[in-house]
Amino acid sequence: MVTKTEESELNNLEIQVDNGGGGAWEYLSLVRKLKQRRSGKVLKHGLSILNDSKLRSNLGPEEWSLYEQVVVAAMDCQCVDVAQDCAKVLRKRFPESKRVGRLEAMLLEAKGSWEMAEKAYTSLLEDNPLDQTIHKRRVAMAKAQGNISGAIEWLNKYLEIFMADDDAWRELAEVYLSLQMYKQAAFCYEEVILAQPTVPLYHLAYADVLYTLGGLENVQTAKKYYASAIDLTGGKNTRALFGICLCTSAIAQLTKGKAKKKLRRPKMQYPREPDTSVEVFENLSPRVQACIPDLLKVDLTCLDNVADSDGSLRALRAKTSSFIANNAKLQEFLGRKELDRHLDTDEAIVIAAATVAAATARWTTHGLHPLCTLLPTIYFYPSIC
Repeated sequence: MVTKTEESELNNLEIQVDNGGGGAWEYLSLVRKLKQRRSGKVLKHGLSILNDSKLRSNLGPEEWSLYEQVVVAAMDCQCVDVAQDCAKVLRKRFPESKRVGRLEAMLLEAKGSWEMAEKAYTSLLEDNPLDQTIHKRRVAMAKAQGNISGAIEWLNKYLEIFMADDDAWRELAEVYLSLQMYKQAAFCYEEVILAQPTVPLYHLAYADVLYTLGGLENVQTAKKYYASAIDLTGGKNTRALFGICLCTSAIAQLTKGKAKKKLRRPKMQYPREPDTSVEVFENLSPRVQACIPDLLKVDLTCLDNVADSDGSLRALRAKTSSFIANNAKLQEFLGRKELDRHLDTDEAIVIAAATVAAATARWTTHGLHPLCTLLPTIYFYPSIC
């Protein structure tokens, strides 16, 4: 990616050359170094050097790089004759060069000879299957013919070999977007962000795709990526700020009314362990204390009718059985004043859990035992018993 400093240097040098201030070769070298395609300027200033034998001879080996640069610029400007003349010079100098063969195949593209160009590229790939430029030219050729599905196929084949090429992922994302294949485009932008996590434009593009896809989860994720784009640009990205507003509004619409429905929905689950203490049970009236053994028996019956999906009720069922078998210990616990905190707190929790289990089962199994009708009052309002 070209920095602002490099772009400014290139622009200043271009103005200087256009005004006759010299530096044409330096300008052309910088264009090539930064991989820019200012084809009109390159063709003009490149030919001015190549047509001057003195200037051309001063270039040394770099003369051939300039010929190659002018060939590409001439094809961009539809000056096919100029491109052919320069390509002939290169072929004469390098008769076995695959690089020149690639330029000649590109010339066939420029003329619209697609089948001949495809044959030329296929032949070149047989000699060098890892030539990235040729793979990319096949994608470009498919797009030029309007064969978008073919472009997708070639891009996917290219990415199977060069999967770390973030430019190719971005190109594939744009092709998918042109076909409104947003899920596939989102996947491509994820790969781009993994390769270039500090480029805000990629975060913004990914957020746009997610927002377009819609749905609560996608919109929430889009909001996060709009926020990251804002963070990476220091809060100066107006489009990302607007995206935050759109996502916030969409989330509010998508979640509207869900909170009320959630509150009204009865919870038909097995009992949780209650947050209670021994003192709650000490304050129970003697009438309720006398009911505890029977309540524990009801608890066992209820636990047998409550789904134990993860096995968490097995230990509670075993401990409740132990309490019933040792009724004397239970009565002693209920009347005792000096408590062993470790033992008694554990016992209190088990009794409380048993009570809640029976209460829950009353609502889920509808009247397994007459004593179940007392349980909600005993557990939630022990002071009135």
